[in-house]
Amino acid sequence: MHAGGEVTPAAAEGEEAVKRLISALMSFALFSCHPVPAGAADKYVARMPGLEIVLGDGKCEAPEVLAKVPPFVPPQVREAFREARINADGKPYKACWFKDPSSGHPFIFDEAGDAGHAPADMFAPVTTTSN
Repeated sequence: MHAGGEVTPAAAEGEEAVKRLISALMSFALFSCHPVPAGAADKYVARMPGLEIVLGDGKCEAPEVLAKVPPFVPPQVREAFREARINADGKPYKACWFKDPSSGHPFIFDEAGDAGHAPADMFAPVTTTSN
């Protein structure tokens, strides 16, 4: 924001991202949360040119990601966050996610401060193969 009270485009975009995160978190807080066991396996993956997103089943414990969550988010909601990984153009990012009950889509937020919904239909279950 400029001294004259004008909102810069960058400030408006940042404020909008925070509003989306808060809205999704508050929707999530209204529903029953079941803690996810730590150390669980990868659950879903989305791959496209230059981007891979892996949604895990384990509890999200990445401090660099959790530091981006507003402090007023209740501990029982934080307990339901799951681990995620993002690889964007070869650069890895730690992330967290939860299923937004109002949309049914994963809401993903990462250590860079980026946050938003990803369409659920872009993810496929992770399959393991044995030799």
